[in-house]
Amino acid sequence: DYIRDPKLIAEEMQYNYDNFGTTNYLFTDDTLNDTTFKIRRLHEEITKLPFKINFISYLRLDLLYAHKEQITLLKEMGLKVAAFGIETFHPIAGKAVGKNMPGEKTKKFLDELHNTYWKGDVRIHCYMQSGLPGEPLSFTKESMDWLHSRPFSSFFSTFSLYQNSEDKSLMASDPSKYGYWVVDGKWHSDICSQHQSEMFHAKHYALMVKRKVYYEGFGLMGAFKHYDHDKAMSLTWKDVVENSADLS
Repeated sequence: DYIRDPKLIAEEMQYNYDNFGTTNYLFTDDTLNDTTFKIRRLHEEITKLPFKINFISYLRLDLLYAHKEQITLLKEMGLKVAAFGIETFHPIAGKAVGKNMPGEKTKKFLDELHNTYWKGDVRIHCYMQSGLPGEPLSFTKESMDWLHSRPFSSFFSTFSLYQNSEDKSLMASDPSKYGYWVVDGKWHSDICSQHQSEMFHAKHYALMVKRKVYYEGFGLMGAFKHYDHDKAMSLTWKDVVENSADLS
């Protein structure tokens, strides 16, 4: 478990600020909050800087729930968008992909993060999947409607078996165990097919524009090149579609 020295990270941030005026960052650690020790050390060094940074990062929601002291530390460090791999709120699908936090508990905590802990100062972004084992598209649609009713950003992708990948998941190694079969490279199940999931995914884009859902987490990094922080954070998918030429 390699952790880069937080002092070196802070020194690089100072160099970037002095030479380029950089204050916006994308932290690409796959799980930034895997330990509270790491968050405390980063917090200690970053908050010493004579300027404030804004950053976007992947985070584990269940670890935030278990170690709530991380919530304030991350905000004080400059967290502006928390990207969570929620995947699903469905109990069967959640177990299949290793998500042990129940869906209703996950929803409640997402609301608490926004309304109580971060008070809207940190954007919540949820990565979701359609077509997971045991989850009908009707349930996924309910999940989408719930997310769209909140001041979050979200992104639904089609579940993939990665049939041609050398690094196969357990599902790809034995699809039938999870209720899938593959025809012409496309997966099928009794309740959904890859094609149906892809069509659902396409409709999601249209709904995000219609419902003025906030622009997604990591897409904001591109927006930061064109707008100041406050304007970028207020962008919706509708804004992006209507002003795509300005963002190219």
